[in-house]
Amino acid sequence: MSINATGIQLTVVQQPQRARVCGFSIHDRRSVQPPPIVEIKGVGLDGTTPLVMFVTLWSRDLQNNLSYSHKSAPPFAYRPIQPEEAQNNGAPPQLYNVEITEGYMHAQLLIGSLVCEAMDLTDANNKRGLFFCFPDLAIRCSGYFRLRFEVYHLGRQGPPLGWAVSDVFQ
Repeated sequence: MSINATGIQLTVVQQPQRARVCGFSIHDRRSVQPPPIVEIKGVGLDGTTPLVMFVTLWSRDLQNNLSYSHKSAPPFAYRPIQPEEAQNNGAPPQLYNVEITEGYMHAQLLIGSLVCEAMDLTDANNKRGLFFCFPDLAIRCSGYFRLRFEVYHLGRQGPPLGWAVSDVFQ
């Protein structure tokens, strides 16, 4: 799917088709396959165009950004202090240690390189073009999703120059 904005056309030329759920360990990364590739047309190929693309994870109906989860757990845990941990420095004794739980933090569900620079590459028909490649995206929960790609010009503030979304994948 491609979206036109200010004469720029974005096309997802390699659609993600499947992904396996990865865990919350940094060592447990299972990439989206095949890696998404987006082509941009309507800009020069002079190699000096400072374009970057951001990717986010969305629901299949594009109503909810799912890149981050808001966990619904208590933000603090109170752990009783064991007698061997107690400090005797003249202050009143503490009965509990207060610890921050995982529910206090937001969990990032889309991980990997979420930003990519435009690259001057050759396509399958041996034609030069500008492409954005995302080879190491992984997802930490199961479901049906879409990826949304937004392109920006470095050094300019404002809305994205254009955006495109992937097909639905599981």
